[in-house]
Amino acid sequence: MKTDEPERDGLVAIDRARDAYARSAWRAACVEYALADGAGLLAPHDLERFADAALLVGRDAESTDALSRAHHEFMNRGDAEAAAGCAARLGIRLLMNGDMARGTGWLSRARRVPACCLFPGSGPEHRQSGDDRAEQPEGRIREGRYLCKKWPES
Repeated sequence: MKTDEPERDGLVAIDRARDAYARSAWRAACVEYALADGAGLLAPHDLERFADAALLVGRDAESTDALSRAHHEFMNRGDAEAAAGCAARLGIRLLMNGDMARGTGWLSRARRVPACCLFPGSGPEHRQSGDDRAEQPEGRIREGRYLCKKWPES
């Protein structure tokens, strides 16, 4: 017979984790987020915070796992910008730890976010014929051309 106890305990743990995180009590936040995660109740933003807290208390594997899952959850919810942020953070972290293959893989994911996700309403479909704004520096950034020139496809 299934009860609501695990879910209720998980919800209480989320509240305690968020409170501990707000107070910069990283160890307590990490413990509480782990409890809530065991109940399967963490939203993507909570997974990001779990990743931060775990990293700050030296639980690198848990941090990497939580940030990876946050990325996937943001993608599943259609929040490509937040997903790209997770991917970039994870890529940089892995590179700094010497894991070049996985780090560059995550950075590659981060840069694949369409420009229209980073700069809503500025994609080519929103440009009018003869619009030369895309030729100005700020236009190139809005169109995502800056990203493409800085990190060309291999």
